[in-house]
Amino acid sequence: PSKQIYCSGDSILLDAKIGAGYNNPVYQWQFSSDGGTTWQDIPGATAEDLKLNTLTTAQAGKYRLILAESGNINLTKCRIITDNIGITIKQSPVVKATAAPPVICKGQTSTLTGSGTTTYTWSNGASGSSIQVNPIATQSFTVVGKDLLTGCTSKATATVTVNTVPDSPTIVGPDSICSGNAATLTATAPGGIYNWYDTATGGTPIFTGDLYNTPILTNSKTYYVETVSPAACASYVRTPATVIVH
Repeated sequence: PSKQIYCSGDSILLDAKIGAGYNNPVYQWQFSSDGGTTWQDIPGATAEDLKLNTLTTAQAGKYRLILAESGNINLTKCRIITDNIGITIKQSPVVKATAAPPVICKGQTSTLTGSGTTTYTWSNGASGSSIQVNPIATQSFTVVGKDLLTGCTSKATATVTVNTVPDSPTIVGPDSICSGNAATLTATAPGGIYNWYDTATGGTPIFTGDLYNTPILTNSKTYYVETVSPAACASYVRTPATVIVH
């Protein structure tokens, strides 16, 4: 292999270079976890090359290849054993990524947090364990976490689901009334849930529904209504409706 120090999750190809002189060679790779004192055959490792996929730290140790003519692999005097190679495997970090909140309305932000290691680099180019994002559509973000002590890395992904924001509603209702009367205001398009307010921003709804019957009015008054989607996203701007009292 090109190197002898790996991280868990890596792959290794151990390739032996066998010279001429064998008519029908057979192979057996062996592994030692005690520095070469004892060796065990690796089940199924009977090719000239050995591919180790998705390494774990338990696979750290020494490897060697036994070569012989067919039928002689178990005869000590009739086989060749290659020099062994030591493989060090460091534990890769277990990286996690979360989004809070994981579901937002278009225009809002979500905080992405990486955990489990030392440094973090995100797929949008940002770095740090915690970053804010405001995607315009549902998007997945991948973070690469690196352990500065071992140099090993791992990846994790967090998805932010983005819901669309409904249009502001259209209001139908009287422009003016006589003092001492109430007015009925109706929210029509675009459909959904309608929240009514007595302020343009902030505050709490004074009524929820299509038809809002105002209290008895003796002075002109402006009301505001917003559309709320099934995903709980509110229109960016509340539509005003002013009732002029004569």
